[in-house]
Amino acid sequence: MSLARGRIRYLPGSPRQQFLRWISGWAFLHAVVRLLGRVLGYRHEVVLSVSENSLLTRHRKFLLGSVLSERECDYALDKVVMLSEFRRFSRIFLILGAAIAALGIFLGGRSMLESARAADATLLMAAAAVFGLGVAADFVLQLITLGGDACLGLEVYLEDAPSLCIVGLTAEEIASLRKAIRSRPKRAPVTG
Repeated sequence: MSLARGRIRYLPGSPRQQFLRWISGWAFLHAVVRLLGRVLGYRHEVVLSVSENSLLTRHRKFLLGSVLSERECDYALDKVVMLSEFRRFSRIFLILGAAIAALGIFLGGRSMLESARAADATLLMAAAAVFGLGVAADFVLQLITLGGDACLGLEVYLEDAPSLCIVGLTAEEIASLRKAIRSRPKRAPVTG
């Protein structure tokens, strides 16, 4: 029996669904609700275990340190279509870098136009420095992101059930789950 502990994340939909979420404002509302949930201590933890012929998931939801709900789901291993491992980095540095780069490009570009009108070389060099600092800050923040710790996760795609996205797993847990699911017994041929 293989065990793994992590947190549930919901899989993003198709590109069309994501576009509609952003246009309608649901993505912003979802981010606000997630932030509020994080402040209140909301967690959705899951424990995965694989037996001979089933994948058992135990879900627990927490709010303010107490258990809101618990449930167990049992899926036949034959229903597991695909496992996909992923690595996610913190996005805050990328967002901050993009904002700093945009600010540097805006202020530097505006100052360049002003210096071109005034024909002032000193102002032009200062504008180019602001422009370059914005781009350099973006580059440095992206390097910090790529050098940071990644959050490992596993997506479990099921045949007749919603797919699961579990984050916060270790590499050993992912490897043991993959091994346990791959070594499942083969289906007996249907006769009749």
